[in-house]
Amino acid sequence: MCCLQKHFAHAVIANVGSALNPLIETGQPGNLASRRLPIGNLLTRLVGCVLVLPFLHPIADLLQSHESNPARLAADFHTAFNILLALMFIGPLDIIAAQLMRWLPDQPRAADPGTPVYLDPSAASAPAVALVCAAREVLRMGDLIETMLRQAMTALLRNDRKLVADISRMDDAIDKNLMDLASKKIRRGITFSKQGEADLVEFHQLVVDSLKLSVGIFMWGVLERAGALQRSRLKDPRFGRRKAALGRLPDKPLLP
Repeated sequence: MCCLQKHFAHAVIANVGSALNPLIETGQPGNLASRRLPIGNLLTRLVGCVLVLPFLHPIADLLQSHESNPARLAADFHTAFNILLALMFIGPLDIIAAQLMRWLPDQPRAADPGTPVYLDPSAASAPAVALVCAAREVLRMGDLIETMLRQAMTALLRNDRKLVADISRMDDAIDKNLMDLASKKIRRGITFSKQGEADLVEFHQLVVDSLKLSVGIFMWGVLERAGALQRSRLKDPRFGRRKAALGRLPDKPLLP
């Protein structure tokens, strides 16, 4: 093989090799659909390589008849190879895309936690049944909110980036302000003092307990429990740890 043919062969192989990096770096674990584009790119380049390599000698002879500079010839060959590859596959692109979608299907979407599960429009004509459905939905939403509250505190205290991302995706079902603060805390490497963490955990537990009590009052209409909620320590000014917390803060704000 002459020197020019070697340059052409290196150009073709390098063209295929450059399609490997996107395949390795851009794929998401467990998500086959994320690999469609890099795999399609790699396959088209492999086909081009297989078709061109056997004809490098006549291609070199043809190009040498128009240009004598080897460096210029290598650059022209590389450009022409990519243009011809694009023209060859632009026609059957839809067929290739459909095949890749069959080979690499979309990841099943998780159910939206904010979508009602037990509400049945057909039960509207039967009030007793409709109330039972509504009660089940209220209990489900209460459990969902409690789970998310507990996960939010875990993410905040343990600097769990994955959990922060998971909770943030539920933006239709929970306020994202706490997760925004958790993300800033993780990025800046901030840690709570032992007393500050203990105060947060205690207050968080009071919020969870009040949520459970509120759901129970809403469901069963027990007025005595409503009084207990009214007397909750969440409304007790003696639970004000605000001054102590402010005293532990540095002069410069940590989370602007």
